[in-house]
Amino acid sequence: MKNNNFYAIFLLLGLMLASNCNQLTAIEDCSPNRKVVETIEHKNGIIIKVTDQYLIALDSINSGKRYFPCNLSNEFKVENKIIKFSGKVKEIFPNERLIGTPFVLTSWSK
Repeated sequence: MKNNNFYAIFLLLGLMLASNCNQLTAIEDCSPNRKVVETIEHKNGIIIKVTDQYLIALDSINSGKRYFPCNLSNEFKVENKIIKFSGKVKEIFPNERLIGTPFVLTSWSK
């Protein structure tokens, strides 16, 4: 019986530590060499796919604004998925042409 209690406590402790890992991990800036030019809060967007890259278009595909998030999780890499997001818009270097504006997500949800 004591052995079972030990395993139950060990399992419970492991689950508690695992669940706190995601909460304590800060969002890493995956474009540290680029300056933040704008912060976006609580915007609605749609996931679009251009070549093999996933982008976020504001409100609709025809809005003209396309953000290229460097840290979009695989769960959200689905075309036409509606997303609510916040993040940091990064600079585009002179003479650089990209499929979307560099972007670091700070929060996102369905």
